[in-house]
Amino acid sequence: MDPISGNWNGNLINSIYNRTEAEAILSTTFSKFGNNDKVVWPFSSSGEYQVKKGYKMLTALNQENANRNDHTRKKCWINLWKLGIPFKVSTFLWKILHRGLPIRTELAKRQIITDDTCVICGEGQETLDHLFMSCHFARAIWYGAAQGLRTHLTYTTDMANWMKSQIENCNIKSQGDVEILTEQGAILWTIWKTRNKAIFENIEPDIHQALRTVQRFKSEWMQAMTFQEQHHYDLQEKRHYRNFSNCKEWQILIIIGNKNLRGKTNWDGGAFVIKNHLGQSIKKGCFSWHTRNKNTSNLLTIREALYAAWKEGYRKAILLVSSENLADELTTINTNNKEAEILLEDIRTQKRMFQSLQIKVAPDPIFKEVQQLAKMAT
Repeated sequence: MDPISGNWNGNLINSIYNRTEAEAILSTTFSKFGNNDKVVWPFSSSGEYQVKKGYKMLTALNQENANRNDHTRKKCWINLWKLGIPFKVSTFLWKILHRGLPIRTELAKRQIITDDTCVICGEGQETLDHLFMSCHFARAIWYGAAQGLRTHLTYTTDMANWMKSQIENCNIKSQGDVEILTEQGAILWTIWKTRNKAIFENIEPDIHQALRTVQRFKSEWMQAMTFQEQHHYDLQEKRHYRNFSNCKEWQILIIIGNKNLRGKTNWDGGAFVIKNHLGQSIKKGCFSWHTRNKNTSNLLTIREALYAAWKEGYRKAILLVSSENLADELTTINTNNKEAEILLEDIRTQKRMFQSLQIKVAPDPIFKEVQQLAKMAT
């Protein structure tokens, strides 16, 4: 429009638009009232936007969407946490559903790394969908597992939503459904562990080894679920076992308890319980000791418990003892007690036999069961 005359500049319009559009623009009539155009907000009677009304409208809309999806979302999380898989794997799946894994494309967006190529196959960007579904390594794992799933035929481009629907539609009371979901979790966890080893340890991905790992994980987790259904234990106690998830990788907890008898007698009772990462008892033992010094009773029990765990084939363990004093005593080199010195030397030898052995003080709920066994020994 000519700013002086207020008329449309036909030459300018013809040079920008095609002839049909230019004629439509030139034939547009002006407002009879001469008012300027303005933005009208349709959710207000006055047409003016107000922050207060806008906030109320968005709140109501979000609440409506939340109510609509609350049932399916709630069922998804209930099914996820009811699975008998290790807690770290449940957390891993939770991160997948929230797209919270530190995959290379996300790290590249945050300028933490510059190369977002898939480490396993070296082809394409390492997105969530590519890493777990499209990569040739991932496709081979899915197809080679018991389900025989061909990921390129699932017609999905959103791996997180596909996994969420799998969890939502799972009947947690059905053995078959739980087995399928457990294997899917084992596949995703194996792919992620393989990817991390390729990055941090320069280990070449091995499809055959990965398939064996998937079957091992599935078998162990299903057995653990069966055991858990048959042996119920206190939820507060279970929470204490999960607190050890921040520790170094471990296979078992060895919990030591003793019942020192009062009086002139030299008999003491000692007991131990060996538990896995789910808090399930693998092996128990209790003993009656005839000792010259009551303080050596704990060391005798620890020596026998470590030997029992080693014979069972465990190589990574956390030893839970009754007190800080006992934990410090296990690191002592010099002692005036000849009997204790021999026992400490045996325990130091056993510690070298384990790949990893950490010594910690046992929480009270975990310790109670072992104390009952120690009473039986006396």
